[in-house]
Amino acid sequence: MSDGGSPVAAQTSTPDKTTQPLPAADSPAVQAAINGLMNAAYGAAHYDADRACWMLSFETPNDTLDYCMKPASPQVVASEDGPQVYVLAYSDPDAGVYSQVDPGLMGLLAASLKTDGSWAVLASSPAIDAGQSGDCACRDARLLQVGPSRYGWVSTEGGVWQGVAVQNYVIQVPVYGVFRNVSRIPRITEGKQDEINIIDVDRQGNAVAGMYPLRVTRKRGDAVVETRTVMFDAGTGTYPWRP
Repeated sequence: MSDGGSPVAAQTSTPDKTTQPLPAADSPAVQAAINGLMNAAYGAAHYDADRACWMLSFETPNDTLDYCMKPASPQVVASEDGPQVYVLAYSDPDAGVYSQVDPGLMGLLAASLKTDGSWAVLASSPAIDAGQSGDCACRDARLLQVGPSRYGWVSTEGGVWQGVAVQNYVIQVPVYGVFRNVSRIPRITEGKQDEINIIDVDRQGNAVAGMYPLRVTRKRGDAVVETRTVMFDAGTGTYPWRP
């Protein structure tokens, strides 16, 4: 999903207020939430102890493919409603069950932690196809605070066709219990191969529908060509883009 660069500026995660301290990622409450999210998404009975992953049968238009899903390191963040746990699950490319034409799978899962140590599902999208040869190439996705109490996984997707690179930003945020891509912003466009867009969350700007504005800096090499602010469009539920 990324070419290995750093297209997104680093951000810290400090909302205006929170009522609970953040638990450590290896705390029992967080580990229980991770296991619970994975079991709910893929089925507790589908855990393969030998491979240390959850097996998933994924339907494609032509076949049913088996995947070995593992959770990456969890992200524990603060929100106005208390701590939240975000988990990126990925298809293990070393599981030995994929062909070269099989896509990889990414799972995005999130839970809110309660004061009594219990948890509740915030959003779950267990099987988003990405990448190839069973490798989603998604483990470099970054969780950023994109609103006063909103977080999203930011990455890029695209490819190279006949020597022309095209990449778009993907910002997956929880929307009504699932993760949804709210970005329409390109990173590299077909007509401007020598330019690149860099996005940054503007946390000092006014949030629209719970989403901060984005600053988009267009660069040609080291030179800044343009900087613009993109406000969230509540009507379309996206960060729109107008060339």
